[in-house]
Amino acid sequence: NSTPLDKLFLAHPEINVSALARRLGISQSLMAQYVSGSKKPSQERIDAIVGELRLIGQELAVAHL
Repeated sequence: NSTPLDKLFLAHPEINVSALARRLGISQSLMAQYVSGSKKPSQERIDAIVGELRLIGQELAVAHL
C-alpha cells in the first residue's frame, strides 16, 4: 500500500529521508512512519516536506563548485 511520500522517495532514492527529517526538525522515526504509511502526516506537514524538498532543489540549482 503505497503512499504519496513513499512513491516520491522510491522515485528519488538520492534523497536521504533522515537528513530531510533533520532539516525539518522532526524525528527520523516519525518521518520514516510517514514514508511507510504507518502514520499519516497532516496537510500542513506534507506542505512543509514538499517545501523543504523544493528548497533543496533551489539550493542545488544555484550551487557553484
